[in-house]
Formats: sequence, C-alpha cells, structure tokens
Amino acid sequence: MLSLVLQLAVYALLNWQAEQLLNPSLHINQAYVLKTDLSQADGFVLSYNKKLLAYRSGRYLEVIDLTTNKKIFSKCPEKDAAKIVGFAWLPDRNSMVYLIREQNKNAITSLYSVDFSTGSSELNSFEPMMDRELSLAVNQVLQIEMSTYTNNLLILFQDDNQTRQLITMDIMKTLNRVNQQGEEILYIAVSNKFGSIYVESRMETNKAIDIYQAGSKNRISVDPEDILLGCRDDKIYIGKISGNILREVTVYQEQTSGPAMTGTVIWQGEIPYTEIETKISSTNQIMIKSKGRLDVISANGKHQSLKLPDGSATRSNAVIVLAPMGDLYLELLPGNEKSVYYWRKV
Repeated sequence: MLSLVLQLAVYALLNWQAEQLLNPSLHINQAYVLKTDLSQADGFVLSYNKKLLAYRSGRYLEVIDLTTNKKIFSKCPEKDAAKIVGFAWLPDRNSMVYLIREQNKNAITSLYSVDFSTGSSELNSFEPMMDRELSLAVNQVLQIEMSTYTNNLLILFQDDNQTRQLITMDIMKTLNRVNQQGEEILYIAVSNKFGSIYVESRMETNKAIDIYQAGSKNRISVDPEDILLGCRDDKIYIGKISGNILREVTVYQEQTSGPAMTGTVIWQGEIPYTEIETKISSTNQIMIKSKGRLDVISANGKHQSLKLPDGSATRSNAVIVLAPMGDLYLELLPGNEKSVYYWRKV
C-alpha cells in the first residue's frame, strides 16, 4: 500500500512539474494582478498557448503577456478615420492577424500579421507586417479561421450593406469568394485533419449545412433547426435548436473516402442558446458559454452545467474568456488602475 501511495505521489509531482515547464505562470485559482486599465476593453481572446491575451481598447489593439503580466503590444490605425474591424490568433503558432478598414471611397481593408515569437518583453517591440491590401468593404469581421492542413485563411465578414461574405486566402495570398450570390453565411468551422470547410448558410428561406472538401461541395443537413456547433479533427458537431433552446447534439465523422457521413446523437436535453460562444475542446467536449453559465457536453453524452460570475448576469464585472483548446477559462475582473484575473479549470 505504501509503495502505491509513493507511486501516486511521484506521478502527481511529475505532472505538476510538466505543467510548470509548459507554462510556469499558470496556477489554477490563484489571483494575478495586471497593472493595466482594462475598464474600457472588450473582445478578449486568448492565444492557443494561453500565454497571450489580446483585446480591443478604444481604437487600439493590445496584447498582454500573461507570463509577465505586462502589456507588450498596443497599436491603432495611423489614420483617424480608419478602424480595426477584426483580429484573431493563429493556431499552432505565436502570431495573430488583424484587419484595418480605410474609410474612403475605394473601400480598402488591410490585413496585418504580428509574430510574437521574436522580440523582447518591452512594449511595442513586435512590429506588425502588412500582408495584403484587400479591395473589400469590410465593416465587421465575424470570424477568422485558419486551416493548418492547407494554410488557408478564412474570413467571414459583414460589408457596408450588412451582407455576409466568406473569402479564403491561400499561401500565395490569392483571394477566393466562397458564398454564392444571395447566400448568407451564418457560421464556419475548419477541419485541421483534412482541411475541409463546414459552412452553415441560408439562401432566402432555405437553411443548410455543407462541407467543402477537395474542391466539391456536399450537403450534410437541410433541417432548418440544425446549427453548426463546430468541429475537431474529423468530427463535426451539429445541434438542434427549438425556441432558443439547444435540445440535441449529433456528431458526424468525416470519411476520407467520400462525403457520405452518418450521424450519432450523443446528447439530448435543454440548454438556453442565446448570446453564446461555443468551442470544441481537444478532448471532444462541447463548451457552450452563455450569460452566467458554462455548459459542457462530453463525448459520452454527460452534461455538466457550471455557474459563471458573468457580469451580464450578476453584479460582478467579471469577463469569462475560454481557452481555445477548451481545457481552461480565464476569469478577468477589469479595473481602472489594475485588473485581476484567475485561471479556472473546466
């Protein structure tokens, strides 16, 4: 018995040491202080390695290094009339992209990238690089995704006419528009295993979920109650919504031999589905964050609901930021002179 206890103790110690090597600044439920005014900030997004936190503050795009708790990046458009219309971290790398819209007759939107793997911890030692000027009237970026399989960048945006458009940009910076005339793209997801693109769209009154695979488009669903929750590797997660309530989740597995897929219902129940953020974790858990709660549906259908100190649902001013891999979330208490944050386990 003593030997077993010692083995477990050694195993726990090795696990702790491994976690510290990966991210020595990350301790669950410990308070961390940021000497940064975040009272007017919004749009918080964690990098994939959970070491960097990006957000918007007025006209500025800023980044805090969570290993030192210092601001390392703060940029705004040079022209007063220009604005940052969207930004996103790129997977499997220490970089981000953002878009600046020039408010002029030519409707030019510039795509910038910043690599945070080279540079010091001093403020603005990381210099953004303009990758391409786009002749697009981007009013608001809704989603930015990148396929690590194809290295294609996908941008879902709303133009000045409130029309949703989806474009892809390959490694040669060639642009392609995905949506057809009159087609409204509602949500997208990208498979990093096969490079497939999953698209939830609406054409007039007809709603559909399609897969774009190897140059062809194939239909997965035409049920108007079906929504695309996301994907992880070769698994696609589709929910069924009725009356703003999520009532069912079906998992489809993509086949390398062709588009034919069969779905398996893994969960049925009731989850409020308004003003939500959804992520699929690295362990195939579905994370659904809404006002004051986080619902977790495991691959085996087990459902867990956690109460969150969400400022929109309670008197707390807390902001909840889900980690991209879905294993943790950051609870942030923004303030004027200083802000406090905690790492929480899901």
